[in-house]
Amino acid sequence: MGGCPIVNRNGSGSNLLREISSGAYSAAAIAAKKAAAENAVPDPGPVVAVASAGGDNANEKFRAEFTRRSEELYQALRRQCDVIEDNFEEAEYEVLRKDDITFLMNRQQVEISRLQASQVLEVKHRNSAFERSMAARKDRKDSKRHQRATIRQTKRRDLVIQRQETASKMALNTRSMVSERREAFDALIEHMEATHDRQRKQLSATQERKLATEKALTELETRHLPEEVRSMTMKKFANRVTHRMALNKRINEQLRELQQMEMRHAKESFELEVESFEEMSNLEINNVIRLAEFTDQQLTELQTEKERLLAKREADKLTLLTQKHAQEMKRLQHEQRIAVRQLKIQHEQKISARKQQKLRGQEGAGPVFINSNMGSKKMSRQGSSGSIDDALSDAGSRLSSASNRNNLALNSAVAFGRGGTASQAAGRNINEDDEVASLNSESQRNHLDSIAMLCAKQREERSNLESLLRQEMAECQRANEAKMAELEEDHQLELDKLRTEHSEEVERIVEIQEKEIQMEQSVHDAEMRMLVERRILNSVLETVVDGIINITPTGVILRFNAAAEKMWGYKSGEIIGKNIKSLMPERYAVNHDQYLTNYLTTGIKKVIGGNRRVFGLKKDGTEFPIQLSLSEVKENDQHMFTGIVRDITEEVRLEKENHEKEMAQKAELAQLVMELDVSRNKADDLLSQMLPPSVSRQLLEGKQVEPQSYESATIFFLDVVGFTTICSSISPMETVGLLNGIYQIFDDIIEQYDAYKVETIGDSYMVVSGLPKRNGERHASEIANLALHILAKVYAYKFEHNPELKLRVRIGINTGPVVAGVVGSKMPRYCLFGDTVNTASRMESTGTPMKIQVSESTYKMLSKAGGYHLLPRGETEVKGKGKMTTFFLTGKTDFPFELPPN
Repeated sequence: MGGCPIVNRNGSGSNLLREISSGAYSAAAIAAKKAAAENAVPDPGPVVAVASAGGDNANEKFRAEFTRRSEELYQALRRQCDVIEDNFEEAEYEVLRKDDITFLMNRQQVEISRLQASQVLEVKHRNSAFERSMAARKDRKDSKRHQRATIRQTKRRDLVIQRQETASKMALNTRSMVSERREAFDALIEHMEATHDRQRKQLSATQERKLATEKALTELETRHLPEEVRSMTMKKFANRVTHRMALNKRINEQLRELQQMEMRHAKESFELEVESFEEMSNLEINNVIRLAEFTDQQLTELQTEKERLLAKREADKLTLLTQKHAQEMKRLQHEQRIAVRQLKIQHEQKISARKQQKLRGQEGAGPVFINSNMGSKKMSRQGSSGSIDDALSDAGSRLSSASNRNNLALNSAVAFGRGGTASQAAGRNINEDDEVASLNSESQRNHLDSIAMLCAKQREERSNLESLLRQEMAECQRANEAKMAELEEDHQLELDKLRTEHSEEVERIVEIQEKEIQMEQSVHDAEMRMLVERRILNSVLETVVDGIINITPTGVILRFNAAAEKMWGYKSGEIIGKNIKSLMPERYAVNHDQYLTNYLTTGIKKVIGGNRRVFGLKKDGTEFPIQLSLSEVKENDQHMFTGIVRDITEEVRLEKENHEKEMAQKAELAQLVMELDVSRNKADDLLSQMLPPSVSRQLLEGKQVEPQSYESATIFFLDVVGFTTICSSISPMETVGLLNGIYQIFDDIIEQYDAYKVETIGDSYMVVSGLPKRNGERHASEIANLALHILAKVYAYKFEHNPELKLRVRIGINTGPVVAGVVGSKMPRYCLFGDTVNTASRMESTGTPMKIQVSESTYKMLSKAGGYHLLPRGETEVKGKGKMTTFFLTGKTDFPFELPPN
């Protein structure tokens, strides 16, 4: 309600009313309270002392005074109520005025919101229209691009079909030409076969004519000779004819071999010629296909470049359109902001005018106060109201001045946006169009230049490709000609070799036949001498040392020579005609007839044809040991058995002595066997050093050692640098001693690590870890520690004969999968196979002296293990591998040996 004058700041008036209505105070106290309430100091008047036993006069006076004071108080209350009512009316008017202003401000805000919403809709509509136009443009461009792609695919498919048809025609032509050549070759083969057949027939006819001529001449020469001589001569001639026929047969076979070789050579030449022709034809077809594919590739590249340039051109156009749309949207947003600002200024002017109108309508009106004591409250109320009005008037003046300034700015902006900048906007549009046109022309020139450069590049590439294809054709032609020349040379060499072998074979056959003829002549002469020798044989048998006894199948003695007489003590006349059982002890004699019967019945030889020891019975009844060799003779209806007997009494004595010696030797042999076992154990140990223990056990047991595959192992290669130079300055024996000393040091070091020495070849040294005994992922660390240890030993090594000469080595290490197995059966070797071995060898061969070069796989495992010092070498050209990233192992943390400086 504003500041109500009846109620002061501390609420003393309302408290006074409550106290009077409650009757708690006397008249003097009420007067004092009222004076305090009216901020005055009234005279309280005389204090009337009322005695408890006072009279009625004092009471009457008190009542009268109380009544008068009450009436004054009620009148003051009525005046205060009027003031309160006036203040209520003024406050209600002020509320209405503020509500009116608030309503105007809300309506203005609604209008501004509607304007802004319409502006947002307009911006959205324009953006949507621009996006639709861009989408439609994109759809059109995509449709054109797809159409061009479809046309290109169709053309490319047609070209591929044409290329395939051309290749098919060329292949068909090649097959046709090959077929024609094969027909010509078949005709050549038929002609060669007919020629060879005529050559064989002519050779056979010539050989037969020669034999007939020789036979006629021989008969003519021996016609005048005696019959016995002529018969002997014809027999010799028959032998020569037999040998000549055998020789002629072999000559015919040699001719057939030579003809077969000529046929084979012709076929090989034809096959090589056909192969060369097909190779040239296939190369030509491939060249045509390659050239067509290259042309297609260039066309595709050119079309791709055109599409890229078109896309870039379209992107540039889209960029320009987007920029233009952005500029238009900026201008639209600027105009919208100006419209909103103008609307706000108009609203502020209306509100300011409404405020000024309200203030002028209330001038001179003011509240009515009851007395002068309330004047201070009225003035305070007017002061507060005046301060509010002054604040409103100041705000209105500020708003009006601000609105004036905003109107000026708005008018200038509108003038600039609508009329004042029309010419400038037109000029700007013209400049933008000129800029777009110049940009398009410049971009088009760049595009054409790019296309021209690409076409020139493609022409150059096509020319290079055609030159390369021609060069390949020429090289293929030269290679085929070289193959043909080499084949012809090989054929000529093979023919010359075969002819030489045939000539040598004929010479050998002639030589052998001459020898056979001489042998046959010798046999003939021997037959003549046989009769003489047979007569002499009997004399010889009587003079031999061994006894000779002939018996019949029934055991009757037919011959008993002098040596036999000496052995048994019988004369030949005494024993011939008797049974052989009389010359043997009883234990042999009881079975003798049964032995003869079984042999004659079954034909199983148990005694005949071999030597056996038996005992003979002398005439005096004593037994003696003999060596009996029994043979059977069947000739000219004669059937007998011949026994050759030798007295072995002295041999038996010597054998007994030898047996005693043998027993002593057996005891000595047992000792040697024990020593042999020790040597065998040493040999097994040596074999286990040459091969892994598991492999050596399988070999000793006669088992087949199957190859094994290891997923990961680390291989170490070492090579002595300058070994040839070192060996040239010392003798071979010193070289062996040097290598033995160096490798003994390496072997002692290997014993300290989980590694296996695979082999040593000259000055090369190969070690592996991780096989045949797997050790997880420790193989890389084991080999690295071994390599550092060996490098330290090599660095400290001094040559005995030349201490100033330094030993230097190259070391290479690689990690990867390996296959291990035993190769060979006579001298088995434990070998490693796989690309990991080759890479490790390349790490050694491409390394540097006194450095340890490791591959990337080994580097990763050593980095994972930690503690190793590795320096990247970079990419190294490795034979068969190309460029590989390698590293140098330079040391290890807390390594106990001194390493060479890096």
